[in-house]
Amino acid sequence: MYRTKECVDEFEYKFKDSETGKIKKFKITEKRIVTFNPKLAKKQIYEINKEVEKAKLLKASQAKRSEYGDSAKYVIFTTTDKKGNNTNGKIKVTMNEDLIKKSVELAGYNMLVTSEISMADKERV
Repeated sequence: MYRTKECVDEFEYKFKDSETGKIKKFKITEKRIVTFNPKLAKKQIYEINKEVEKAKLLKASQAKRSEYGDSAKYVIFTTTDKKGNNTNGKIKVTMNEDLIKKSVELAGYNMLVTSEISMADKERV
């Protein structure tokens, strides 16, 4: 059930030069290896669901942001009034459903990026 895919291609990177402030670009040939492990996927989905449930329980009890811990990444904190308009007052807590869905879809996948393009992927993983 463990699956592996690889590709070798030229990828572009960008960074901001700290001296000039200009964006610099360069391309490099690299190998990218993506693996899928169903056992890891099952474990990660369990952990995601556990964090989401924790966040939902804290949301119901009007917990402070610091109490969310790792589950805070699945929550959106916004300051709103009763009409939903942004204010500097009360904090509204909502679940980040898009991030939850994306995390579940990517569970079990890992990617390794290397400049060693001639070695077989099974030797690296």
